[in-house]
This record gives sequence, C-alpha cells and structure tokens, in this order.
Amino acid sequence: MSLLYAIALNCVFVTSQIMAEENGVVSYAGFQVWKIKPSSEGDQQFILDIIDSYELELWSKRRMARDPMDVKVPPQSQTKLKSKLAERKISYVVVISDLQTAIDNQKTKVNRIISNWKPAYDMGWISYHTLNDIYAFLTYLNTTYPKLVQLTNIGSSYEKRPLYVLRISDSSSAGTRPAIWIDGGIHAREWISPAVATYIIQQLVEVPANAKLLSNVDWYIMPVVNPDGYEYTHTKDRMWRKTRSVSNTSSCRGADPNRNFGYKEVIANKFKPPSLFQMMQWGGLGASTNPCDDTYRGTIAFSEPETLAT
Repeated sequence: MSLLYAIALNCVFVTSQIMAEENGVVSYAGFQVWKIKPSSEGDQQFILDIIDSYELELWSKRRMARDPMDVKVPPQSQTKLKSKLAERKISYVVVISDLQTAIDNQKTKVNRIISNWKPAYDMGWISYHTLNDIYAFLTYLNTTYPKLVQLTNIGSSYEKRPLYVLRISDSSSAGTRPAIWIDGGIHAREWISPAVATYIIQQLVEVPANAKLLSNVDWYIMPVVNPDGYEYTHTKDRMWRKTRSVSNTSSCRGADPNRNFGYKEVIANKFKPPSLFQMMQWGGLGASTNPCDDTYRGTIAFSEPETLAT
C-alpha cells in the first residue's frame, strides 16, 4: 500500500488529530492506516461509531456494507481500537505501519528524480512538483506556444497567490465553440490531481498526434484550484486538505473548497414538465458546519476566494 494510493482514494474525512505549529512541520510518526473489514451492516455501523467516538479519519468511500474501510489511526488510539475490533471479531490489516515514513520515502524519491531531470522546463510526470514548478510550466507553454495557449489569472487565493487557468485552442476567437473545463488540486493533499491536469495540458499542447482534440472545442484547464493549501502540503503538513483562510469565529483555518460552491438545482415538475423549480444549494451531503472539520463548508457559499473566482 503506497501513500499515493491512500491520497488518491475518493476520501471522506473528519477532524484531524494534530495541528501544525506556527513555524513547524507536522509529523505523522506512529500514525498508521488500517484496512478494516466489516462482515455485515452491523459491523459497518460499529466501525463508524468508533471512528466518530475516537475522532479517527475514514479514508475510503463506502459503497457496500461489507466494503473494507481504510482508517487513519493515531498512536494513542491504536490499542483501544485493536481491543474494540477484537471484541466484535472484526478483522483488519495494517497497510501503512508508519505514515511519516511513507511521507519521507515519497519526498526522497521525488527529490532524486527531480535531480536527474533536465527538460526544457522543470516538470515530469514520474514525480510530484511544487506550485512554483507548475506555474513556471504554464508560463513556459504560454510563451512558447502563443497561438495555441493563453494563460489567464482569474483572481487571487486567500494568501494572494495567482489562480491560473490555461486556455488551449487553435481558434483565435474565445467563446465561439463548445468548451471542456478541467480543474485539479481542489483538495490540497491530493497531489495526483494537479499531476493529471498538467499531464493533460502537456499532451494537448506538445504532442502533435493530439491536435485533432483541438479541432472543434476549446480546453480550459485549472491545474491548482487551491494553491495555498497545495503549497502548505509541501512545506508544513502533507495531509492538509482545505484552503488556508482565517475565520473571525474559529482558530481553525480554511474550508473544503469542494463543499463551498453554491449551485442551482433544477427540478422538473412531473405533472407539468415545462415548469422548473430552482433553488440555490450549498454544502450538501457530507459537508460539515464545524470549522475544524476537513469537510467544513465555509461560512457562506463562495466564502473562499478560490471558489468564487472559479
């Protein structure tokens, strides 16, 4: 089980057990990831109750009652959790024995690969890259392929980092053709997301065989929606998820951008098909009202400058 697998899962998270110091780096030494295997709906609910009671983090989205559940377990909860599972005869496997070791190993591999990489830009898709590398790559493409690439700053993050969108098109007239939108990096710790978005960009711009993909559509790609959070995962806390905004009502920072959007739900009246009912939605299923939760929806819809700009 690699750290990449754990991060790439479609995750649901609750309150984090540790907080970064103002000038320190969060350590996950002793933290483990367990794959717990319920054998019934009753087992599943039992596990969920334990997760809630001990404020653990559930890393895997549940689809069926007997699906395995990946849980991040801090050192202080491991003995108690082991005992609780044994009482109910629920099996588990430790898939990451020390989360900090997995993080350190990933960073060592990334640094080694980068040191051997000498392209025209500091990007490759066999490792993860910093925000500066990603933004330098976008600037390079904009400069090198001006007839194909247009780089636009659509706003600023909470910490005043630019929010870049790349338009890729062989048409000089924007807005005249259908468009495809792709964004990445909404959740800061999911590094695979900006990596996929930048790979798509590279393939569309620099691979001639893909020119046919530009023949009748414009591509708009925003590789990092949450640059503050992404930068924070590289410098302070690898497992940070939210934005980095400061609230007047809580000491906990940030909101989950994915749950901060407002949107309109259109419902057709089955008795009168032409009639539509529209209502502004925000938060929704799985969103939290607790500012300290990783799924916190924010104070209002679009409270975060990143989602408002997007």
